[in-house]
Amino acid sequence: MKTRNTLFSAAAVALLLGSAFAFGCGDKEDPVPPADGTEEPGNKPGDNDQPGDNDQPEVPDSILVGQGTVKAGGPNYILGFYEIDEIEVRTNKDHSLDLMVEPKCHISYFDNNEKDPEEVERFAEYRTLCERYGDTTYYNADRGLYYMNYLEYFNYLKYNITNIDVVSDADYDADHPAGTSLRDLCYLVTWSPREYIASGYTETYDWSVRPYFIPDGSFYIEDEGNHPMLISLDECTPEDLVLIGNGYISGSLFLLLFKKAPDEGNALQKFTLTLTDERGRIYTAVSDVADWWR
Repeated sequence: MKTRNTLFSAAAVALLLGSAFAFGCGDKEDPVPPADGTEEPGNKPGDNDQPGDNDQPEVPDSILVGQGTVKAGGPNYILGFYEIDEIEVRTNKDHSLDLMVEPKCHISYFDNNEKDPEEVERFAEYRTLCERYGDTTYYNADRGLYYMNYLEYFNYLKYNITNIDVVSDADYDADHPAGTSLRDLCYLVTWSPREYIASGYTETYDWSVRPYFIPDGSFYIEDEGNHPMLISLDECTPEDLVLIGNGYISGSLFLLLFKKAPDEGNALQKFTLTLTDERGRIYTAVSDVADWWR
């Protein structure tokens, strides 16, 4: 778990990014940049082999999913990737902001119909993305339970977010007039499997006690590989934003918690949240006016 600084008062504003499941995909997107700056990896011989081939660890029997059959303990922790289509921010009664993501171009481990050329292409892209993160030797037989009932679990962004900014159209305090970045006033709360995957699936997180910085009612996967983290937004780097999200295709990408309330007399706040991804694409959403003291 990655934690920086200490969470302040409970009168925090949360910016919730979530997503709704979608299958549509428009024009073909730019290729995903490799994580290490080298040439983009392609499919290698054996990429389409079934788990258990080539002296891989033994996995449980096959199970039927949709129109195809897949192994219950496959080689990948991540089961799918999706892109952001658009975002919408909503103002809640508890002064939190709920930023919804409409996803598109979902690709997954379950795109396994070899008779469908489109599925074959999606599956090849999915495997390439798993290779990018070194997620190729998972083979956890216990996760077979998830495959039958939770096909929307363990999904992350195809293109990582590299920058997050938030501003208000009103003065927040003496140091933050209208239009000034509020990054130094926010904590980023999110989840990521990157440390788990990088450790060879050995660095697990114990979810027996909910982390103090995750607000009640938050929706996330309590899985040993999905590590929670708390970072001051102004200290957040692109590396911190790799594979973030609670793991659901229709779940929260991150929360922003404000360290302090606006000054007295500045109760009405309308926030603009801006995301930039690793291709340089920018997504913006504006909240309704929130009355902080109501």
